[in-house]
Amino acid sequence: MGGTALLSELRIANLALIGKQAIEFTDGLNVLTGETGAGKSVIVGSINLALGMRASSDLIRTGADSAYVEATFQIDCNSHAWRLVEELELVGDNPGEVVLSREITRSGKNVCRVNGLRTTLAQLRQIGDLLVDLHGQHEHQSLLRRSVQRDLLDSFAGERAAALLEEISRLYKDHDRLTRTKTHLESSERERVQRIDLLKFQVDEIDNAMLKPGEDAQLEEEQHRLENIEAVREIYERSYYELYEGYDGEGGLASRLDAIAEDLSRVARIDRQAHSVSEQYKEAAIIVRDLSRQLRDLADSCDVDPERLSEVTTRLNLLNSLKRKYGSTIDDVIAYRNEAAKELSELQQSEVELATIDSDIQRIADQLIKSAKALSQIRVSAAKRLSAMVTDSLKDLALSRARFDIQVSRRASDQGFDVNGEIVEIGPTGMDSIEMLFSANEGEPLKPLASVASGGEISRIMLAIKSVLAECDKIPVVVFDEIDVGIGGATAHAVARKLRQISASKQTICVTHLPQIASVANSHYSIAKDVVDGKTYTIVNRLGRQQREAELARMLDGEVTEISIAHARKMMAATGPDGRTS
Repeated sequence: MGGTALLSELRIANLALIGKQAIEFTDGLNVLTGETGAGKSVIVGSINLALGMRASSDLIRTGADSAYVEATFQIDCNSHAWRLVEELELVGDNPGEVVLSREITRSGKNVCRVNGLRTTLAQLRQIGDLLVDLHGQHEHQSLLRRSVQRDLLDSFAGERAAALLEEISRLYKDHDRLTRTKTHLESSERERVQRIDLLKFQVDEIDNAMLKPGEDAQLEEEQHRLENIEAVREIYERSYYELYEGYDGEGGLASRLDAIAEDLSRVARIDRQAHSVSEQYKEAAIIVRDLSRQLRDLADSCDVDPERLSEVTTRLNLLNSLKRKYGSTIDDVIAYRNEAAKELSELQQSEVELATIDSDIQRIADQLIKSAKALSQIRVSAAKRLSAMVTDSLKDLALSRARFDIQVSRRASDQGFDVNGEIVEIGPTGMDSIEMLFSANEGEPLKPLASVASGGEISRIMLAIKSVLAECDKIPVVVFDEIDVGIGGATAHAVARKLRQISASKQTICVTHLPQIASVANSHYSIAKDVVDGKTYTIVNRLGRQQREAELARMLDGEVTEISIAHARKMMAATGPDGRTS
């Protein structure tokens, strides 16, 4: 049962209503159940956070300054995920173990770690994408969007489709850039000269400033110090005089301590009991004298430098002026300069480029058409295979007469690319329009999902697609947050069987409200709210056999009775030994 990798433990602290919670997941199918509002989706949200998804300080528990999530995975050392961890130099002490952690604070700061090593949010998300396929609550509704349908088909089509998509995106950007350049070059000479003058002025202005990333922050810090240097030096000097020089000829604290130390020394020669106190006092006097010297040195180092302050202020004014014109940060200004320089170079080469740009545009267009046609062929083939597999999968989900098809067609356009005599629109994702079609009943024509599928059918279609993709992709863990929306009865049993089927090859974690699904789980977790010392907490418990029976009884009838318990036992018994938790 299960794959070679799994999410073994999830730790959560101060997130929503959770105080501290550790959840140990198992291989196979793990289900989370509980009353509405108990916090089931918070668990899925915690996994989301650990994978690098969007975070909000609103998630932090009331009264806490920060929230923390940590997900521990056990994975194959030959997997893509582990090779990426090695490539990013984030390997920990235990081979095959990957610990993703994230702390969010009320200030909005995020601290991301992999195996205890600090990393970026982008790298955390990059690793997480190879470990978990998370299907969020109500995400099945996104299946109605054409872009999501296209992405699912491309995911099924595999690595060759992914490579072509990347190539098409690059070629499209190159073609668009050259086309815009040609438009500039063909504009009137006056406009071209004016544009060159403006760009040259902007590039020269930025270049003359000799910008350095992060320079403004450093200068602001230096300016603040210089503006306050006199006050700082005054404090140092006053402290020094109090300790050493003193006022009105009385001497400072150090002098008085020296005098007392001498008195104690004479006493120690008379009374041996004073010896220890005398020695300690001498040491204190020496420390104070050393401290006074340090304060004097600090005061001497606080040179008022109005020229440097003027230089810093002038420089900051220049940087702020550039930021007002070209971007909110120094990096933005530099990026603007690079784009402007690129456009300037293109305009200055206009005489040469006008002779060659048409051939360059045509060359890239030919490559773009070739790649788009290759991707289209892959999509057509993948659509046939995926349609057949999803249709078969729908039969397992109580849609025995349903038909599912993916239509791949070209997008016609008056101003597009000539593909075998047909004018076609080609964008960064190719030239195809992808649409999923569905018919729930025999004799009914296939129609777009949005016009014929109910909420329950959409859920099952998404589950069918996910189950097919689960067999094809290499992501070891799949998470479903309420994939069972809008279904019940015999359909619920079918969905339960499909989830068990998926969990045979991948660890599956599922938030559900259906007892039919909960009864087939390998591990069952109850989520409930409890009040402790006047505060509400979300508590997660892994259920033993009797506890599972009670939870299933509650899910079945809303209350635990002898009849509902008997029904729960019957459901669990029908599952077989692999589905029961002892």
